[in-house]
Amino acid sequence: MQAINLIDLGNTLPDWQGNSVAELGDIKIRLFHLTPAKEMIMDEEGHITPEWLLVLKGSIKVQTPHGELRLKTGDSFIIPPGTDHRLNVDDAPAIGLIARDMRQDPAKSFAGVVVDRIS
Repeated sequence: MQAINLIDLGNTLPDWQGNSVAELGDIKIRLFHLTPAKEMIMDEEGHITPEWLLVLKGSIKVQTPHGELRLKTGDSFIIPPGTDHRLNVDDAPAIGLIARDMRQDPAKSFAGVVVDRIS
């Protein structure tokens, strides 16, 4: 048995890379590392399960068609099913977890497009 320090592991991930850290039945939990120069665009069309986002370090901006939300260390947010969203950071890297029930959505995984951020 061994503990995993998620912040230490997140600090070793390359820019905008994710890493599966746990599976709890059909729930997959992914650790990710975000930097200011890029943003993740998630096209949620067809996703029928919500995603749970938890900020472990830093601050993450979540943009949806319904508005913008800034999450800081310790904050969490549930992204409703079928909601397009973008994740980005302003001026410092951030580390977060995202969890999702893959039971009815296995093909979609955590698909997203990483693009250069336009200021």
